[in-house]
Amino acid sequence: MYLAQGMIAEKMTGKSWEDNIRTHFFNPLGMSQSNLSIAAMKADKNAALGYTVDDNKNITYMPYYNINGMGPAGSINSSVAEMANWLKVWLNGGKFNGQQILPASYVQEAMSSQMVMAASLPTSKRPDLHFANYGLGWMTASYRGHYRVEHGGNIDGFSASVAFFPSDSVGIVVLTNQNGSDVPGVVRNLISDQLLGLSYVNWNTRGVEQDSAETEIKPLEEDLKQVKGTKPSHLLADYVGQYHHPAYGQLEIRFENGVLKTHLATKEHSLEHYHYDTFTLRERSTDKEKKQDDDEAQKITFHTDFDGNIKSAEIDLPESFEFARKPAAKEVSTKDIAAYVGQYIVGNMKITITAKDGIIYMDVPGQKNYETVSQGNHNFKIKDLAGFAIRFEIDETSARATNLYAIQPNGTFVAKRINE
Repeated sequence: MYLAQGMIAEKMTGKSWEDNIRTHFFNPLGMSQSNLSIAAMKADKNAALGYTVDDNKNITYMPYYNINGMGPAGSINSSVAEMANWLKVWLNGGKFNGQQILPASYVQEAMSSQMVMAASLPTSKRPDLHFANYGLGWMTASYRGHYRVEHGGNIDGFSASVAFFPSDSVGIVVLTNQNGSDVPGVVRNLISDQLLGLSYVNWNTRGVEQDSAETEIKPLEEDLKQVKGTKPSHLLADYVGQYHHPAYGQLEIRFENGVLKTHLATKEHSLEHYHYDTFTLRERSTDKEKKQDDDEAQKITFHTDFDGNIKSAEIDLPESFEFARKPAAKEVSTKDIAAYVGQYIVGNMKITITAKDGIIYMDVPGQKNYETVSQGNHNFKIKDLAGFAIRFEIDETSARATNLYAIQPNGTFVAKRINE
């Protein structure tokens, strides 16, 4: 939805989302160092690098993640000093240095509850933290008796929290170069307590205690969802091919050194058999293969058509999306083309087979001249008709096709060659 609003703004203004951000926000707010691309981030000598911490507390560098394609959802790179100017706009009815940056009516609406996120009733341990609603791009909550407007952010190697208390004229920005970090929330709360004159709470300890309690509960190592003792319905090489989804684009499955592989985003994954025609996507790296738990790793399931051929691949992204397999054309030899070309008859219908630029066409009277896609071994799929195919029967003596089998959902029909 953030991407959608960015595109709507482009249509309304005739300018790119990036130009709109610079014109309406960066320039009037004096955000001269803030930028909107990874290229600009890399060019800044004072830019932070991102890191991640694994379960064993090992710290690993994470490369910048380029999301220009969906920029409005998180491509702004900034600093606490310049983000503070953005919060001043919200704390001053949409104004900055006397200039109206945002309409005052919008500011009021955006930081008011528009949608219930959770009931979030007060608890005995935290009686002063309750309700969790969503405004327009902001989360609203009651924090120890004070109205808080806040939103966090996470992207590869970085975490953030931007918050303000409109009734107290307090704004806080916390940026960290750690992936999926709890630090922004802890630091934000500690600063909030001091600025609001509240009693001390060790938020760091609370976070550690919560983490410890979660780690004490160990999940079963055995995956009860997995059906043991199954195997794929096809040879691994049969799953190779190009798969297409109208929104997510192309997905290529390769077979290298006995392993199925694919790319998702910028990372290579291997396909590890899970059960039946379902595989687990395992992220690969040059150092070592990263092993996720099965309940965390994404799954890919292959589906077959009525003829037993692989027709699609379904991936949880996290919702399930089905990628249709695009039949890969195999080269047809000049000898085979000469063997196929001619006329065939079934009932009173004459079918004409022609060839152009190595592609076989089937001309059916009263219909159209159908393009076919070679599948090898004298088999062809009809490009524009799902479930339709033809196969030629070759006479080895004459090196010519004697019969054409029209394979259709309602049966297979034999068309005999007409001797010209």
